[in-house]
Order: sequence, then C-alpha cells, then structure tokens
Amino acid sequence: MALPSRFYLPRADGSRGALLTTSQASSTLAGSETVLLVEDEAAVRFLSRTILERAGYRVLEAEHPMAAETGFSKDVALLVSDVIMPGSSGPALFQSLSARQPGLKVLYMSGYTDDMIARTGRLAPNAAFLQKPFTTDVFLRKVREVLDS
Repeated sequence: MALPSRFYLPRADGSRGALLTTSQASSTLAGSETVLLVEDEAAVRFLSRTILERAGYRVLEAEHPMAAETGFSKDVALLVSDVIMPGSSGPALFQSLSARQPGLKVLYMSGYTDDMIARTGRLAPNAAFLQKPFTTDVFLRKVREVLDS
C-alpha cells in the first residue's frame, strides 16, 4: 500500500502563544493528592496514569473494580473510574469505596457519550464526567475541578 505523497495540515498563524498558554495552564493544574485510577483498557490506563504523575499526583491503579477494592487505601482523595467495566461499574465501585471513606470524590470517564450514559441511568445527574478521548489539559482541569469542589 503506497503512502500519499502529500499531507495537508491546518494553517497556523505563526504565533506560539496558544502553545505556551496550554503549557502554563498545565502547571497550574498540578496536585499532590492520591488518585485511584480504575480503567480496564491498558493503553488508556497507562496514558492517564502518566498524565497524572507528571502533574504531581500520586497514582494507584487497577484494571478492574475488584483490584481497586483490594488496593484501596485511606489516603485516596479521588477515584477516577471508567463507567462501564467487565464485571462491575464505576458507580458500584464508588458506592462501595465511599462507604469505607466518606468524602471520597469521583470522576467518571467513558468512551460512551454522556447522553447515552445518562439515558441508561448509570450516573447520577450531577456526577463529574469526562468523555473519552480527552486532552491532557481537559483531563487535568477536570481532576482539579473535582478535587477542589
């Protein structure tokens, strides 16, 4: 299969200001809290963990809810969990963990649209939700927003 001989990219205005602003914004979104990341897709889990760790967060990770239950510690400030996982769900996991640690915060993420998640009744109406795929800045902003709420 031959590769195309031309690639078309969007025109840039020559300014690097947007890049600097994004980079500077990321540094203001740093944290030191402990986050429990539960994601069944290894690539998404790896990327999410890397983003969080580079922003200064301490990350515990699990590939499924049972592993999260086992590895849960009282210093976890935020649960970042996929909504739909084999064998269980993010909301069921949060219900179990928040019974052990009142005040635990949660950020759900999913590749399914938020409309579809809402229609199935899987999440409470005001639950913090992040649609996959997401950018680094969007992810860090949402994490910081949930932790600061």
